[in-house]
Amino acid sequence: MTCSCSPDRPAVEPTSGTGNATVSRRAVVAGGLALGATPLVIGWFNGTAAADTDLYDSPDVTTKTVRPMMFPIVPVRGTKVDRLRNYGQNRGNHIHAGEDMMSAKLSLLLACVDGIVIRRVFASSGNYLYIKGDDGYHYGYLHINNDTPGTDDAKNPPAWAFAPGIVEGVRVKRGQQIAWVGDSGNAESAGSHLHFEIRKPNSKWYWAQPISPTPSLDAAAPAVVNSGASNGNTTTTTTSPAHPIVATPGPFAPFATAALFATQQSRDFLGRTPTSSWTAKAVKDLTSGGVSPARFVERQVNDPAVTTVVNPVIRLYQGYFGGIPSWSGVSYWVNVVRAGTSLDSASNQIAASSKFKSISAKDDNAAFARRVHVNLYGVPPSAKVVAEMKLLLDRGLTRGGLMRAVCESTQYRAASAHRTRVLTVYLAMLHRAPTSSQLTARAAADAASSSGLVALIEAIRTGSEYRART
Repeated sequence: MTCSCSPDRPAVEPTSGTGNATVSRRAVVAGGLALGATPLVIGWFNGTAAADTDLYDSPDVTTKTVRPMMFPIVPVRGTKVDRLRNYGQNRGNHIHAGEDMMSAKLSLLLACVDGIVIRRVFASSGNYLYIKGDDGYHYGYLHINNDTPGTDDAKNPPAWAFAPGIVEGVRVKRGQQIAWVGDSGNAESAGSHLHFEIRKPNSKWYWAQPISPTPSLDAAAPAVVNSGASNGNTTTTTTSPAHPIVATPGPFAPFATAALFATQQSRDFLGRTPTSSWTAKAVKDLTSGGVSPARFVERQVNDPAVTTVVNPVIRLYQGYFGGIPSWSGVSYWVNVVRAGTSLDSASNQIAASSKFKSISAKDDNAAFARRVHVNLYGVPPSAKVVAEMKLLLDRGLTRGGLMRAVCESTQYRAASAHRTRVLTVYLAMLHRAPTSSQLTARAAADAASSSGLVALIEAIRTGSEYRART
């Protein structure tokens, strides 16, 4: 695969300070050269003069330096990194100054060394950053994500470009997440990838001469996310066959960051990809607001998107079919309601479905009333209850309407509250129903303690079944 994303370099650079105030890089160069024809030697690095010379556009194609570093990408689970090894490629008007590494959008970008973020640009022209390592070399990350998750909209949501706290001047540790892979800038048509650079020590990073990053990437240590970093990353993984994937415990396991963890909960429980503002608040709550991952999930269980859609569907499904509702059945009707169908209409559609008719074709109104009560409460109804429900049906109330009324009655909602909460957690997190014994035990624990459901959520979140599913 050939990447046609040239030129891979920032268009504007700062004269001093931080932030996004910029002037032309050439203007900076011109200003410096106006002081004299001979470059000024302004400092030393390891005993070697660091000339104040603009070599940004003059890649060194002969040096094969290996810089001790960590591999900079953790790919999205189930994907891999495709290294193009195209440093030094002649692109007509410039020599390619980095190596392009094709990777799935929203793969994690890690600080490959300890250092300081000396440049961070968040702009419609493209997102990128440079880290000045403690070794004096400069490490560049270009084409950082600018899309809302699941799209290619280029709306540049801040929460999905740089990791929380990544600003100019901040110190980062090797393995700390700094950003997400994307296709911003002139890579919009080239596919998501990281253009990765290593530049020699220089007084100005935007004058620093590139060297080939390929030998350093070949020798790089496995990409181990620093669990002590501010993002709470927990995953250890690599992109080289020589470095097998290994999972390690962490605060947001099995997800690498708080943002990825929160996003999954929004999709699983609320049925939507979250907005950048929702994600930013979630990350703040999880990383500095004292909200544990399990408590955060419990919040989603109590969200109106669950209590007014998912829970009523679970109750309806139990009313029609009895037993423990399946993931496929509940998710189908939840999606129908989320698409705009009212719960009343959905109930009538279930009543008229071939699946329900296959088990209730011979039911008269009295038999239907008994079926509803047995399915919901597990015991036969009294003659009085049957007579009351039969009368409503005889007078014209639809079976779907009766089912909705019984399922949403104060009596049944209270009687089934804890079972419904447990079912919601299992169906959303594991995409399966609990066993009968699991449902009974966990519902009892939820009824007995305010932490009962939290304990279930934590057990699922840290278990192998959830890790495999997500």
